[in-house]
Amino acid sequence: MKVFGGAFQREAKEGYAFAVSEGFRGFGPLVYAELMSWGKDAWLFQSTIARKLGCSVRTVQRWLHEFREIGLLRCFRAKKGEVPPGVKHPISCGFSHRVLTAWHSAGSRFRELCEEIKAKREARRVARSRCQGMSAEQIDRELHRRYGPAP
Repeated sequence: MKVFGGAFQREAKEGYAFAVSEGFRGFGPLVYAELMSWGKDAWLFQSTIARKLGCSVRTVQRWLHEFREIGLLRCFRAKKGEVPPGVKHPISCGFSHRVLTAWHSAGSRFRELCEEIKAKREARRVARSRCQGMSAEQIDRELHRRYGPAP
C-alpha cells in the first residue's frame, strides 16, 4: 500500500478501501486517500496532489469534482491577497481549503453518510440507465418506488 503524504495513514487506508468499495477506479481512490491522509481539513493544491500521485492536474480536478458532487468533499477557495480564517496577513498565492464530510474516524455517523452516498450514486445510476426518455415526474415515481420518500 502506498504511504500517503499526511499524518493520518490509518484513515488514508480506510479512505482508499472505502473508495474502492464504492466503485471508484483509476486514480480516484488514491486522490481520496491522499486527502484523508491530511485529516478532515486538507489544505492542498491540486498540483501538489497530482505531483504526489504521479497523475495529471486534470485527473485530480475530475476526481475532486466527483467527490464534491456526491457530497464527500466541500471546497473553499481564495484568490491571491485574501486573508484566510485565523491568519493575520494575506496569502500571496491564494489557498484552497478542502473539507472531507465523511471523516472515517467518526464512527456511526460515517456509516450513515456512506449509506446516503450509496443511495445517491445508485439513484444517479438508475436515472442515467433506466430513466432515459422519462419525464421528471416519472423519474421521481421510480426513485420513490425504489428508495422510499426523499429525506
